[in-house]
Amino acid sequence: MILRLETFKATNAALYAFTQRLNINATVIDAYRTVGEKGLKRYEEYKKIISEAKGEEELKKLSPPEVQVLFENYRNIGEFLEQLNQEVTYLINTRHPLNLVNATLHMTTANMMLDKLLDILGITGKMIYPKLKHVRDKNWDKIKYKDQIFNLETEMDLMIQDFQQYLSSQFHGPTEKPLIDQTYTSFIEAQTWLNNEYDRVEREGMPKAREVKLPEIIEPKLPKEGQKDQPNG
Repeated sequence: MILRLETFKATNAALYAFTQRLNINATVIDAYRTVGEKGLKRYEEYKKIISEAKGEEELKKLSPPEVQVLFENYRNIGEFLEQLNQEVTYLINTRHPLNLVNATLHMTTANMMLDKLLDILGITGKMIYPKLKHVRDKNWDKIKYKDQIFNLETEMDLMIQDFQQYLSSQFHGPTEKPLIDQTYTSFIEAQTWLNNEYDRVEREGMPKAREVKLPEIIEPKLPKEGQKDQPNG
């Protein structure tokens, strides 16, 4: 019986870990990072011209309008990358909708109750490797978000069925039974919040990336014919 309790705890902990890895904004973040990589390449090119010794020599060959435009483009792409990075950071920090936050809170509560129960009953000390049927570590982050939610909810349902069958009627003591009842309730709540998230995505769809473009490259206004700017230096 103790081993069974430890198995439920390990299974719930595994589902919690997989839930923590969910990111509803993952597709949007990937799209922004692709643009950011292109912008960073441009930024580094400008930086090389401006900062390195060889770049200083190149700088002296440019006319004043060309130097001015170079610094404007450098500043613009730098500001663009900073703003994009702030937006990506925000998307990472808000990767869990409220439904997932609530689901993980109930998973945490369930394991706290199981810990208290095991403190009373003792532990086997065995290493437990939960056997999940619908959730796999391989390619987990490549599965569509809605499918991840569905698989987690299905796995949670199987665990709840097992919990009902093997444990919910095994404890009648005044200390153990309330802990078992609270564990079961927390499992049900976690499953409900996962199901709510699946239904929400079905109704509202996934977040979509706004169109993000690199700043336009400013071209220097060269002197009109008959005029000539002196190069720097």
